[in-house]
Amino acid sequence: MHNVLKGFLLTIQSKDNYTAAHSYRVAHFSIELANLFGLKPLKLKALKTSALLHDLGKLAVPDSVLNKKSSLTDSEFDLIKKHPRIGVRGSILKLKFENHKLNHKKFTW
Repeated sequence: MHNVLKGFLLTIQSKDNYTAAHSYRVAHFSIELANLFGLKPLKLKALKTSALLHDLGKLAVPDSVLNKKSSLTDSEFDLIKKHPRIGVRGSILKLKFENHKLNHKKFTW
């Protein structure tokens, strides 16, 4: 699973450095806040993964829209606004769920 996550992060970085840097900042500040609230280590790991991948759906946004220097058209902005839903539907969540089910079955025997 770690290699899959790393692959997604590298793909995000290769597509858009700004988004990658933003994701690392979000992860850093999320962990800092979670530590202040005493979140358990396993939850911290999930939080960090979620923060790093929160913009995964931007991979589906064309570079011409994502990196546009001028103002976005209404349709381009609508496309940008869809990136969270696109990311949630991505295979990473399915893989994570399947991995969780397999691990859970190991411990319930």
